[in-house]
Amino acid sequence: MPSTKSIFYDIKLLSDYEIEELFNNISELISFKSITKSIHSDSREQRYSNGVACLHCGSTSVIKHGKKNDVQRFRCKDCGKTFNDLTLTPMANSHVKLEKWVNYAKCMIMGYSIRKSARTCDVSVKTSFYMRHRLLDAVRNFQGIGEVSGIVEMDETFLPESFKGNHKKSGFKMPRESRKRGKQVKKRGISREQICIATAIDRKNNIIFEMVNKGRIKTTDLERLFKGRLDSESLVCTDSHPSYNRFLKEYASEQMV
Repeated sequence: MPSTKSIFYDIKLLSDYEIEELFNNISELISFKSITKSIHSDSREQRYSNGVACLHCGSTSVIKHGKKNDVQRFRCKDCGKTFNDLTLTPMANSHVKLEKWVNYAKCMIMGYSIRKSARTCDVSVKTSFYMRHRLLDAVRNFQGIGEVSGIVEMDETFLPESFKGNHKKSGFKMPRESRKRGKQVKKRGISREQICIATAIDRKNNIIFEMVNKGRIKTTDLERLFKGRLDSESLVCTDSHPSYNRFLKEYASEQMV
């Protein structure tokens, strides 16, 4: 029987079309009904491990408040608000079924556009846009959480700054001239027209991947990102950029104090 590592290695060698076929086959093997039950049970176990408490005020004076779509509702005696297993999640107050949310998450993993995701999940383009940003907001809540240790590889990547989605009717003013389709930054090399994204990964596949600044990375950016998230005994592999060398020297000296 092949090991998990060998399976992951084989998956990395697949083409985009083959990966899409693999996802579709896995989706057929896994029942959406079982996924729905798993999401509800996992959410309940994580939230109410110490007893049911109000998600709005934290009070434990909570009573059951009927069911809606087979989902148990609760009401807080102190603040009077109601909540259920999906409250404060991307699916909260949504009329889209949970099965479609799961399918939409798969579309995002596959890199589908908003329109293609809408066709795949049988929703409107407007709903597709809404679902995508709901899921992205949920992911954003977990940025800045986690750490790396052991053998750690660090690097940075750059993306052109984009203001797509901001409209004049909302009062937004472009800080620069709009670019034509396909046009990238005007200045050669790395400049403040590019967003710097710092990355780090260890051998356990713990990943840190966050936007830190515009232009070249600085020592202060690395300190802000990795302070308290990098094990003091880690072996860091990176390039010869002066900011990394300065940060690692200062970080090592702080840990020795």
